[in-house]
Amino acid sequence: MSDSKATLKVASQRLDQVSLPVLVAQGAGLSAEVAFRGRMHAVALLAHARELLGSFILLVEHARWPASTAVARCLFELAASGFYFLHKLKPALETADYDEALRVVNLAMSSSRLMNKYASPPWTESINVLTMVESLDKALVRKGVTSGRAQRSYSLLSEFSHPNAAALMLYLAVEGREVHIRESRVKVDPVPGAHIWLYAVLTSARDLLSLYGLDVCLVAHIDAILTTDSAVPLHPPTTP
Repeated sequence: MSDSKATLKVASQRLDQVSLPVLVAQGAGLSAEVAFRGRMHAVALLAHARELLGSFILLVEHARWPASTAVARCLFELAASGFYFLHKLKPALETADYDEALRVVNLAMSSSRLMNKYASPPWTESINVLTMVESLDKALVRKGVTSGRAQRSYSLLSEFSHPNAAALMLYLAVEGREVHIRESRVKVDPVPGAHIWLYAVLTSARDLLSLYGLDVCLVAHIDAILTTDSAVPLHPPTTP
């Protein structure tokens, strides 16, 4: 088992042991409503990350490479959305702009291109995922990762998730004018970078929850997972 895979398995086991809280609205007024909906978003993000990670590990263990790459892309997008909404929400709360904060948390929970296009009356606006990826890229720069890493990684995951050349050529062995379908699977292993995106998801969920100060135990559990004692630490490696 690779060091990266072992780290992901430990993180997955610890996430499965975390009891997510029952959320109860507390107090009245706009600030209380922001806290209630914001916590709802952060806990849902964490729950989704837990399920994605468990699915990802199962797929990797059975060498289901196309599907594992697609799930890794989902985990990546979740990380990007977490940092995007954290970036939008934190300054609104710091300046007590609860109208803007409520707009952001509502968008975080209800953004949908499908509903935005077909719902009547019009649904909440949707955010382009590439905008979120840029936000993740900037966040990782602040944490010591070279600019562009997130965008390059997302592009690579997308190549293998979509019916593009990278995905289709996995199955073809070209010998001059003869083309054979490969009998053995070609390994496209998304594991080595997955711990970075898991780190990003957990960090954004922790920081979102910390904005409200009501989930101290859950934040402590996330911190424990982030500092898991494995061969590959659950944090992004720095690059010169």
